[in-house]
Amino acid sequence: MKPQVKLLVLLILGLLAILVSACTPCPTTYVVTKTADTNDGFCHSWDCSLREAVLNANTCPGPQSIDLPPGGYVLTIPGNLDRVLTSPFS
Repeated sequence: MKPQVKLLVLLILGLLAILVSACTPCPTTYVVTKTADTNDGFCHSWDCSLREAVLNANTCPGPQSIDLPPGGYVLTIPGNLDRVLTSPFS
């Protein structure tokens, strides 16, 4: 095999490995762990706001649920999330 072809194959395999490792499976339940309205793009088991839980759940296929502990949740970041949260919940 020519060196250019080997390099191209290795590059493609490397890119595929990066793409696959970047994909995280969607949980069936998001657990809100704080009342602060934050959004760093992630909803970890140790750091997840209501906003992060809703936005992350909306990117996943199929049904997800959000476990919302008792507390006051005030949305302070402007955006469309308040419209999403006023929709009927089941």
